[in-house]
Amino acid sequence: MPLIAGEGDALALLGIEGFARVDTSGSEVVLDRAMALRNLDTLYAGYLRGASPAQAIELSGLPRIIPAEQARFRRSHALMGLVLGPVSLALTLVDEQAEPVVNDGELLDGLSKHLFLRRLWLHKTLERIGRPAVVWVYEPYLHILSSAFRPLAAEDLVTATDQTLGQGPPRALWLPDLATALAMPELQVDLLALPLPAPELAAVAGPWVERMLTRKTALGWGIVPVTAEGLRSATAGRLAARFAAWLHALEAVGIPPQPVLAASLIMPEDTLAFLEPAEAEQALALTAELSSLVRQSYGVE
Repeated sequence: MPLIAGEGDALALLGIEGFARVDTSGSEVVLDRAMALRNLDTLYAGYLRGASPAQAIELSGLPRIIPAEQARFRRSHALMGLVLGPVSLALTLVDEQAEPVVNDGELLDGLSKHLFLRRLWLHKTLERIGRPAVVWVYEPYLHILSSAFRPLAAEDLVTATDQTLGQGPPRALWLPDLATALAMPELQVDLLALPLPAPELAAVAGPWVERMLTRKTALGWGIVPVTAEGLRSATAGRLAARFAAWLHALEAVGIPPQPVLAASLIMPEDTLAFLEPAEAEQALALTAELSSLVRQSYGVE
C-alpha cells in the first residue's frame, strides 16, 4: 500500500491517529501527553483482546483506496503494507514541553501496543481482498540503537519494536541498514528487509546471514531506488549486477548463493510513500522486472 501517505498525511500522523491528539501547526508534531496517558487503560485492554478501540482503526485514505484498487490487488500474488515502528514514531513526536516522546518509557510502551493493533487491523483489512498480506513494521530511525546518545537502553527500544511485531501474522521488520540488524541479534522475525549492503561488508554480514538462514528468516534486499533521479538512471540489468556482486561477496566468505536466493525478496531501497504515484508505479514495475531477471539468471523457480 505505497500511496496511503500520498493522501496528504505523513507516516507519523497516520501512526499516531487514534492514540492522542497532535498539534502540527508548528515545526514539530506535538503530542497531547495528558490525553495519551488517559487513553492507556483502554488501549491496554484492547491490546490484551487483540482488538482496537473503535476510534483507533480508521487509517486515513484506506477506505477510499481499497475499492478503487481492488481489481489490481486481486491480480497480485500478495499485498504489502506498513506501519511506522514505535521507536521511529516516538522520535518524531514531542510533548507540550518539547520533550521527545521517545524519552518516556510509558508512552513508548503505549505506542508500541497501539501500533501493534493498527498493524493487526491493516493486515486483516488487506486479507479480506483475498490475497496473502504482509504488514511491515518500518523502523527507519532504529539506527539509534548504536548511538551513545540514545534516550533509553537498547533493550527497551528493541522491546518496543518487538511488541509491535507481536506473535503474528508474519513478523516483518524493515530496518535502515545492516548495522542496525547486527545490533539486535536476538530479535527473531519471519521477514527482515534492509538496503542491500555493499559487497565489502560481506565478511561482517556473513555470520548474521547464516543465522538468518538457519532461523528460516526471509531476507528482503532493498535494491530498487526510491528517488526520481535514481529511477531515471536505474535499469534491471545494472541492479541485477549489484545483487550478483553481493552474492559473490557472500560466497567468498563461505555462503553459497542458492540458500540465500531461496530466502530472498527483491525490494525497493525504502518505502514508496514519498514518491509521486507515477514514480511509485515505476519503482514497483522495476522491482518486478529485477526479480524476474534474478530468477531467470539463477534458475530460481
